[in-house]
Amino acid sequence: MIGQIVLICSFFGILIIIFQKIPLLLKFSPEANQLSWALSIRNKASFYLKAISTCNFLKKSLLKFKLLTLKTENKTSNLIEKLQGNNKDDNQDSDKYWNKLKDDKPE
Repeated sequence: MIGQIVLICSFFGILIIIFQKIPLLLKFSPEANQLSWALSIRNKASFYLKAISTCNFLKKSLLKFKLLTLKTENKTSNLIEKLQGNNKDDNQDSDKYWNKLKDDKPE
């Protein structure tokens, strides 16, 4: 889980660095017309990609968080049931002890 987050963040970091350096590369490139065309396409598409990727990332993150909370809730409820079962056994043992004392009591 953590490895996936680090991988995704590093990938986005690399993309951000590349997109920030494209204007600098345009100054040195002899084929500025072709790269400016690619840059204009990137500018048009970047708004939509940011909105879509942010929405999808948020959606996936919330779904993973929901799954994690459901797993945690399931494990805690199982633990509570187990503890309640142990508590009932202790109460039955205690009742047996007191019943035995009542039976052994001389009258």
